[in-house]
Amino acid sequence: MNCRICKKPLKNFQSVKLGLGPVCRLSEAMQGNLFSDTHAEFTVLSECEDYILIKDSNSGKSVTNDAEYVVNTLAHGNGNKKIFYIDSMGILDEISHKNGEFKNFLPGSLNGAFLKPKYEGNSHDNLY
Repeated sequence: MNCRICKKPLKNFQSVKLGLGPVCRLSEAMQGNLFSDTHAEFTVLSECEDYILIKDSNSGKSVTNDAEYVVNTLAHGNGNKKIFYIDSMGILDEISHKNGEFKNFLPGSLNGAFLKPKYEGNSHDNLY
């Protein structure tokens, strides 16, 4: 099977299932054409008086691409608590908001500790 956009052969199961190679998936995602109509799903890992920590469940839209919904969901009744999230690559970031309105993304630092992604291997042979 070939990618429906660039026509390159697809080798990876997920690429074949979606009909898109990783480069075209990224391009489509950046243009907002790939994401599901369902909102982001996430798990609350921790909550205290200062912040809420969530993890992207990788279902529906990503937390990153549905930040307004995430803020609206979490800020209701939580004031201006900071919202930190762990994305699908294991990176900790902050969703900045004010009075329940999404503002921007900030690098995540939870009490001075940063979470860094773990990459296993460096082979891209089966990327497509």
